[in-house]
Amino acid sequence: MNSVLREWLDDFVTAYLDDVLIYSSGSKADHEAKVRRVLQALADAGLHLDPAKCEFSVQEQRAIREWEALTTVKGVRSFLGFANYYRIFIPDYAKITQSLDALLKKGTAFRWGRAENEAFQELKRRFCESPVLKQWDPSLLTFWRRIAQATHWEASCRRKRLSPAEYNYPIHDKEMLAIMRCLDNWNAELRSCGPFTILTDHRNLEYFMTRQKLTERQSRWAAELSQFDFKLEYRPGSEAVVPDALSRREQDKPQGIDDEREQGRMIQLIPDSAIPSSTRACINAMSSDCSEASTLPKMKVFEVADLQQLWDETVAKDSIFRAAYKAVRDRERAFPPSLGLKIQISECAIDAGKRLTFRDRIWSHDSVATGHPGREGTLAIVARRFYWPGQSQLVRRYVANCDTCGRAHIWRQSKRGFLKPLPIPDRPRSHLSMDFITDLPPTGPSKARYLWVIVDRLTKAVTLEVMDNMEAEPCANRFLQCHYRFHGMPRSIVSDRGSNWLSRFWKRFCRLAGVTQKLSTAYHPQTDGGPERMNQEIEAYLRAYVSYVQDDWGELLPAAQLALNNRESAATKISPFFAEHGYHVDPISVEESEEPPSNNKKRLPTQSDSLRSDLNTQSRR
Repeated sequence: MNSVLREWLDDFVTAYLDDVLIYSSGSKADHEAKVRRVLQALADAGLHLDPAKCEFSVQEQRAIREWEALTTVKGVRSFLGFANYYRIFIPDYAKITQSLDALLKKGTAFRWGRAENEAFQELKRRFCESPVLKQWDPSLLTFWRRIAQATHWEASCRRKRLSPAEYNYPIHDKEMLAIMRCLDNWNAELRSCGPFTILTDHRNLEYFMTRQKLTERQSRWAAELSQFDFKLEYRPGSEAVVPDALSRREQDKPQGIDDEREQGRMIQLIPDSAIPSSTRACINAMSSDCSEASTLPKMKVFEVADLQQLWDETVAKDSIFRAAYKAVRDRERAFPPSLGLKIQISECAIDAGKRLTFRDRIWSHDSVATGHPGREGTLAIVARRFYWPGQSQLVRRYVANCDTCGRAHIWRQSKRGFLKPLPIPDRPRSHLSMDFITDLPPTGPSKARYLWVIVDRLTKAVTLEVMDNMEAEPCANRFLQCHYRFHGMPRSIVSDRGSNWLSRFWKRFCRLAGVTQKLSTAYHPQTDGGPERMNQEIEAYLRAYVSYVQDDWGELLPAAQLALNNRESAATKISPFFAEHGYHVDPISVEESEEPPSNNKKRLPTQSDSLRSDLNTQSRR
């Protein structure tokens, strides 16, 4: 071939084995003259060409030329969205599409007439006029994109319809399938061009080559992709106007349930994948003649009339079962060889599609004859008559959600105890909770690292104290200074089971002061969640204002205590400061009329009653 076309090679002809490519940058007449010269040279050399394998037009224009007439407003909008991207290259574009734009107006009835069809055909013709594509140069940076920009020329396009099996692929695999087809189609070019970029509107494909778990199909694709030097790059779908329009033409979408691509999406009791290959071969080989159905006697299988009707219809359609049943009825020694059966059929699946609901399949669970036998019992009974993929999980889920089973179930375990919340205090500061925040950065001259948090269980007021250690004796001294001299001794203290609270000194201190010591359950901080929740609020406050060396958090505690006590409690709907003093602390001073002290004095007793009522409501929720 190279010998015959030697004088024109790399001029306007490229040959590889028995493939010949003729290209030119001149006029159409000049290109046709070059084609004739090549054909004549091949004829003189005694070489013959197969017309079926010859292409004399640009394949990439076929998708546009074959775009059928539009039938809906959505189709017009999709086509114009595709065409608008190239409008700067089409003279009189607005004039051509005037009749098509009119169909998109709100309230306009869709009428596809002569003017609309002429505009549609003219616009397609303009797309196919020269120039359409630029010859690919492997020495330039290659982008495999779905859209062409002003600085990037399209070198090739490809379109292919999905098969029925491919139509059921997940979205991720459908997007990857387009890449694999293009790599297979332009294998030689992309291997020789060096690094190239694949632009996709599916972001997950960016991480395809770094995924650790792949399906069998994806593993095969990954092996093929390893032969190319490429990079996957994400581009939003809003920029992929051209491919979206070409891949969503109305004529390419399934038009109804008769479309072969929709058959795989139909719901069936047993999919084809669950049928043995030998049985499937027999089904395909058997004749569709159902004359034997009328000769077989009726089989009484189900007591429910609807299920018996479905059984009869299924038997009438199942030629293999009819032949096998006839052999059993006639007392044959073996099944007919054409069936490929070696054992007697003991199960038959009813393929009734949507007519046989899930409840129909497990009707025996609610039957009086079975009496709600439980999960395993129901599964055993259903398995005698039916089988479908995922049968065990669905039956167990149905029984677990059965209302009758839930009410009549025999409880064989000891009854759970009821939740018993802590009693509601009758006055402020009478019942406390306390906890420590530990392992803090050193602060102050003593390099203290502990923060003692004391919470009033009625008003939710908090007291914060810096501690050098958590020993019982320093805690008792500090408690007398920060709490006793202002509020007196409480009636009870709730704390965890720390060694300081279990020490003999602290127990004797509480006994002498008349304080009831209440210890939380071991390893169960939910016993008293108030201090735990308050610890989170304190840490959040300190993080917001502490210095970069984090050694001044002790100086922030007075302001932190006031700020936390001035916040409205979620349980009481008022702030702890207002609950104790009868007025609010405003962060911003505003001049206002002073309220007589007598009003505050009258308000405090009623405030305590309101707090108890709110806490009782919260505890009953």
